[in-house]
Amino acid sequence: MPRRLKKNNYTVNLCLGLAIILSILLVIGVNSPLKAVFNPLYLESYFQQYENYLEVLFIFVYTVLTVFGIPGTVLTIAGGGLFGLWHGTLISIISATLGACLLYTSPSPRDFSC
Repeated sequence: MPRRLKKNNYTVNLCLGLAIILSILLVIGVNSPLKAVFNPLYLESYFQQYENYLEVLFIFVYTVLTVFGIPGTVLTIAGGGLFGLWHGTLISIISATLGACLLYTSPSPRDFSC
């Protein structure tokens, strides 16, 4: 019986910790200069300023997030919105493939065990 109680405490503590972290991020996002990042006019001017590097940056971010196991659905849709249907699809496929290749060739933690 005490084991089940300990498991429930862990779950409650995990949920409480995540709620606190999300609350802090929400307060920081609403009351800081970061809210300018979500301004569509600012994003549009930023994308126009770095138009030549946007594809490379998108591929890098998508690849890194794929390696860390973040689902790429949102990024794939964003790629279609940023670059158009066919160009965004091509960039998303390249990025997902690079991320999968990096993840497949990276050593796992059990490779380092004694």
